[in-house]
Amino acid sequence: MFLKQVYRYNKWLFAAFVAFGVAQLLVFSKPGIVFSPFYNYGMYSGVIHIKPVYSVTHFEGLKAHEYSPQEWDKIFVTLERYEALPQNDSIYINHIARLYRKIGLSAPNIQHFSLAVPPHVFEAWYSTYVKKTVSNGALKSSLARQTKQYRWTGQKLEPLP
Repeated sequence: MFLKQVYRYNKWLFAAFVAFGVAQLLVFSKPGIVFSPFYNYGMYSGVIHIKPVYSVTHFEGLKAHEYSPQEWDKIFVTLERYEALPQNDSIYINHIARLYRKIGLSAPNIQHFSLAVPPHVFEAWYSTYVKKTVSNGALKSSLARQTKQYRWTGQKLEPLP
């Protein structure tokens, strides 16, 4: 084993390898931790291919410059995660249930893996959450979600009709 050879060769080098590995686990286990882009292994590991169409969700009334970076993360990341719930539910349908059936077990109830939150329930909870999160206790304006489709022209994103 490589680590055993490193340990025999140099105990300080072994300690550095182990510390690096533990730090990697910490960084990947906690979303939002950014220690260094060069330290975060895998950050630059893939090519980003240009898509024919991009969907951009814009929340009118949210202007990043009006909030601290911490407040902005709490406001916007929560909205992004809510928007991603349907995609997350597809993980259950496409992977978890399929794997259970493949090994001969009945699939667990989807309610254990799925979080279906109606928009009116989310908006009521979100309003309370923002009041607790933002330093002045409220959003600076009302919140309206708008999703637009864009196409990359090689120079800029052009809105699709």
